[in-house]
Amino acid sequence: MKNLCYILGCLFGYSFIALTIVIAGDTIFRSLRLFSIIGTGEMSAYIMAVCAGFSFTIALVNRAHIRIDLLVGRFSKQLQGILNWFAMLLFAFSGVIILYSSYCTLSETVYYKSKSTVLAISLQYPQLLWVISLSIFCLISLVLFAQASFYLVKGDLKALNKHFHPKAVQEELDEELGDISSG
Repeated sequence: MKNLCYILGCLFGYSFIALTIVIAGDTIFRSLRLFSIIGTGEMSAYIMAVCAGFSFTIALVNRAHIRIDLLVGRFSKQLQGILNWFAMLLFAFSGVIILYSSYCTLSETVYYKSKSTVLAISLQYPQLLWVISLSIFCLISLVLFAQASFYLVKGDLKALNKHFHPKAVQEELDEELGDISSG
């Protein structure tokens, strides 16, 4: 899954670099009163929507999501395991709901043959990319929920907590220091 996150991260990063260049170019050209790049805002929205699904997946796999764990560390390991499993259940449930909603939106777009207002392209194409990015998030969240459920049923709370507990401050610091020393 780390390789998938690396690929998604690269797609995410290169998309935003390209978007930044287009927006900067549009701003410069407009300030010089030369011309405006039509559809910059629309393209930005498409890229942001697709990259949202990528970022959800990357955060989930890298345990970079925000969970307030001020009290969790004080609970017993058993209760921590149950809470971590429950968090994965909520991620999986959210992934399914988000995917279902995005699919319904795409279906309506295809049915009504909706087109964008500025670029006049069929909205089904950018929305299909959006649904694909959310499908990846949904699939990964379901796989991770299944893994967490396996650990819970097996009674392996140590593995459950190790793989699904939010990162501690020291763990994040060690990762950052490792990145600095290897870079």
